[in-house]
Amino acid sequence: DGADGHAPQGLLPRMEVMYSQEGLAGCWYEVELLRPASTSDQSCDGAAGPGTDSAVDSSDGAATGASTGGLALVRHLSDGSEEWVPAHHLRPSPPRVAQWATPPTDGASRCWDWSSKLAVGDFVDLHYQGGWWEVQVLSKHASSTRFHVVALRYSTQHEVKSDALRPCWRYSPCH
Repeated sequence: DGADGHAPQGLLPRMEVMYSQEGLAGCWYEVELLRPASTSDQSCDGAAGPGTDSAVDSSDGAATGASTGGLALVRHLSDGSEEWVPAHHLRPSPPRVAQWATPPTDGASRCWDWSSKLAVGDFVDLHYQGGWWEVQVLSKHASSTRFHVVALRYSTQHEVKSDALRPCWRYSPCH
């Protein structure tokens, strides 16, 4: 632990947190886990996440998190802000697309252009305003590097490059 009780920078587990507030529902923000959840941890004061309301759902702005598996302290990668969030709002970060490689058939290792396999109707995540939003592919340009996508939940459309997209991940914790 560092002097402030947090793990040293660079050694922190990367996670993602989802908010349920209107306008943020369904979006995942990248965070570092500073302190794992504990039902006896401090209460959350409703501190803002990445320029928004806390992930904690509470009518009075405070919660102990005891009914949700406790609160975890996280640091947002986008702006460095810290907040306590319900543990059930966290998931491990999905693998980075750049880490995937095609099976070498000629002995060479190279990155797989996964976006070239996308089809109209596929669901992907779009990196937008600091978070990852689920969108659906409406069309793809002939170059396969630009896509027209829609966030169905918000009825908003975007024209984006493939590097702003990642596969849409579903996380199911083991019980």
